[in-house]
Amino acid sequence: MIVLDNGWAAAVEWPARVDTARNMINAADRRGRDVALATTAPALAGESVAPLAFVSAREALEQLQQAAPRPWPADHAALEKSLAAMSIKSRIETVWISDGIDTPRRAALATRLRNMGRLSAIETSSAQPPLILFPPQRTVGDGGVNRIEFRLARAVRADGQQPAIAKNVRLADSAGNVLARATLEFAAGEAMASAGLSLPTELVNRFARFDVEGEPGAGATVLADDRWQRRPVGIVTGSAQGSAAPLLDDAYYISQALGPSADIRTGRVDDLLARPLSLMFVSSETELSEAEASAAQAWIERGGVLVRFAGPRIDGSEPFLPVKLRAGGRNLGGALSWGDPPGLGAFPDRSPFRALTVPDDIKIKTQVLAEPSPDLPDKTWAKLADGTPLVTAAQRGSGWVVLFHVTATPDWSNLPLSGLFVD
Repeated sequence: MIVLDNGWAAAVEWPARVDTARNMINAADRRGRDVALATTAPALAGESVAPLAFVSAREALEQLQQAAPRPWPADHAALEKSLAAMSIKSRIETVWISDGIDTPRRAALATRLRNMGRLSAIETSSAQPPLILFPPQRTVGDGGVNRIEFRLARAVRADGQQPAIAKNVRLADSAGNVLARATLEFAAGEAMASAGLSLPTELVNRFARFDVEGEPGAGATVLADDRWQRRPVGIVTGSAQGSAAPLLDDAYYISQALGPSADIRTGRVDDLLARPLSLMFVSSETELSEAEASAAQAWIERGGVLVRFAGPRIDGSEPFLPVKLRAGGRNLGGALSWGDPPGLGAFPDRSPFRALTVPDDIKIKTQVLAEPSPDLPDKTWAKLADGTPLVTAAQRGSGWVVLFHVTATPDWSNLPLSGLFVD
C-alpha cells in the first residue's frame, strides 16, 4: 500500500512525491504485486473517487495520474475509516509518502498502519516546512500612504525542526508582474515571521495576488479582493485646503462617508483630473467655470461618474443634471410645509442601491423636484415613500451624471448622518 499525502502542504514538492510513488508502483509491478494507492485529502463534493482497494500496478498508475494536491488539509481520520472498512486477511507492507505535517490523527493513522504490517515513511520535502501566508493587513495613514503588514507561518513538522530562514513575499498585478517584495525572516525555532511595507495607493490598487516566492500551493498564496481597491475619488472644492467650518461643508460629510474605502482628493477640476479618477463629487456650493465644466464633461464621456448634490444655489440650467428640475424646492415638516417629512421608499430594481436595506429613520425636510417625464422612472435610483425621486442618474457617453436631490449636509435631511449614506 502507498499512502500519499496530497493536502495543501504536499504542493511544495508534488512532482517529487509523484515520482517516488511511480517508482514504487513500478517496483511492485516487477515483483508481480498488487498496489493500493490511498490519498489523504478529501475530494470535492460530487467528485468520482475510486474506492480504496488493491489493484494491478497498471490501474494504480492510472490512479496516480489523476491524483493532485488539494488546497485544504489532509484528513488522516477519514483514511483510518477507509482502512477499517477494507477486508485485509494478510499482513501488508505500507509506504507513507508524507508531507511531514503533524495533524491530530497522524499518530493514530501510523499506529493502524503498523498494526496491519510493516510501515515505512518517506518525506520528500527538504528541511524547510510548508509555509502559510496570512491575508495581509492594510492601514492608510496621512497623505494616503498605505502600510501593509505581512505574517508568514511555517507548519509544525513531525520532527520539530525549525531552522532560521528568510522568505520573500511577492506583490503582483493581474498579469503576474511583480510590483513589490517584502522579506520576512524566521529566527531559529520560531514559527512566525512578520514584515511591513509603506506604499502609495496607486500601486496598492494594482495588487491582485500575494505569494511566497518559490513556494507553490494554496498555503503560500493570497488573492486580493475588492477590499484592496481603494478607488480614487475627487471632491471639487474651492481650494485643496478645505473649509474653515467643516461641519457646514458638503465635502466634510462626503469625505467621512468614503474615507474608509476610497482615496479622497479635494481641489479644482483640473487638479483632480491630473491623476486617474474613478468618481467626482460636486457639492451644492461649488460652481464650475466654463473650462472646468468642459473638462469634466469630456471626462464623463470617457467613462467617469460625476455625482452632484442639490442646494439652495442649484441652477436647473446646469450641464450636469440627469433630469430637468422644477422651479423652487419642496419644504416638508415646517410651518409652511407640504406635510410631514416622508421616509425612503423601496429602491427600484434597476437601482445600484437595490441590495441595500431601507432604514425607517431617514427623513427628508427639503429637496429639489424633478419635472415629470416619461423616462423619469428609468432615471430614478432612489425615491421617497410617496414616489418623489431622491436620487436620479443619466448616462452621458460612456459615463454617468448622478444627482442627489438633497444636500450632503444635514440641512435638508438626516441622510448624511446615517449608515445608509456610507453604504
